[in-house]
Amino acid sequence: MSKNLVPGTPGTGSPGLTDAASASDLNDQLCQPRNPIYKLPDKYTGTHFWSANASNHEVLYNFLLPSILEAIGDGSVENTEDPFVVCDYGAGDGGTSMKLMAEIISIRKKHGEEKPIVIVYEDQPWNDFKSLFCLSQGLFGDQTSFLPEDENVFVLASGTNFFTRCLPRNYVDLAVSCCAMHWLSKRPCSLAQDIFCRGDLNSEEELEAYKKQAAQDWETILLNRTAELKPGAHFFLVTSASKDGMHSGATRHYTFRITTYLKDLWLTFAKTGRITMEEFVNTNVAYFQRTEDELKAPFLSADSKVSASGFKLMSLEINETIFDISMQLKNKKLLDEEQRVIAHYARKYVNALRGWINAVFMSGLDGRRSKEEKMAIVDNLFSQLEDDVACRPNDFGYDMIVAYIDILKEK
Repeated sequence: MSKNLVPGTPGTGSPGLTDAASASDLNDQLCQPRNPIYKLPDKYTGTHFWSANASNHEVLYNFLLPSILEAIGDGSVENTEDPFVVCDYGAGDGGTSMKLMAEIISIRKKHGEEKPIVIVYEDQPWNDFKSLFCLSQGLFGDQTSFLPEDENVFVLASGTNFFTRCLPRNYVDLAVSCCAMHWLSKRPCSLAQDIFCRGDLNSEEELEAYKKQAAQDWETILLNRTAELKPGAHFFLVTSASKDGMHSGATRHYTFRITTYLKDLWLTFAKTGRITMEEFVNTNVAYFQRTEDELKAPFLSADSKVSASGFKLMSLEINETIFDISMQLKNKKLLDEEQRVIAHYARKYVNALRGWINAVFMSGLDGRRSKEEKMAIVDNLFSQLEDDVACRPNDFGYDMIVAYIDILKEK
């Protein structure tokens, strides 16, 4: 793109929509859900790509740490031989919560090294579990294991999804989740003018469909978690939210709102023939960033299913959270080393986005395209974003509206 950052013209040519896609490509589409939520490109699987780039998520996990340690230190951890079970829902490759888990394991200083700890990492079947287990064992050269040397800490995986029951009843002592619960179980409708449902470009019908799906899914998530948690256990989570009309990636902090940028660039691909308008309309992020009232709704009435299940909302706070890692290099002549640093920053920034949204763009493309052609189109999209971030690094950043929530399963 040019330096004024008007979305540039991607490569044009035939959209490549033919019936000659290989059988394996068609099988891939039959075997995968229409809206994969977290599916890395194959070349990144097993490289701890997610946690190596999503440093903002690690910070969010760590924000929960004081509250978590206070909760599990108030007598909810009994000094028995029964294991203390922690579950991280929507865990990704587990790297962003390693510090949190190490601190939780430290409760054994009070209850004895012989007390077993079970850590369950939950995510979808196509999650990068290979990286997760390699990280937990310290098998990457740039990481060390967070596990103690004794044999009383056990790491397990649940390859399901949090819209269903993942674990037995009354099994979990502590549940955590970071930036996962805003995802929806399905895309309720197509969005004609945007790839995100956030209100400004959505019709009333589109917005209502997403709100309805988000309300249903939130209640489902809560009812499944209250079944899994033991009485007295807490569920601490951070989730993307909406406040005062602002959403993650679309606050007023940075010159470029990344969600708007991605929509505009993808629309430019459609207008210049790189993709079709039908593909643009079919590219929608299946998540919804709830308001404070929408997050509180399942707890408000005493006859609600969630309240009747024993869940009690202890605290909920929504804040604008800025991870200002821009280079702050305005009005300076860049040296070669600084240019390399900026290029590294741009790549890391784009990778953090790509870790969760790459599959959304892939799934919006027509099924008659080959997998290779889809990857080439999406690679081109992120390449243009990376060029723009390198050109103006101070104008892009991680701006998030997040809800910090503490829920207790009452005894």
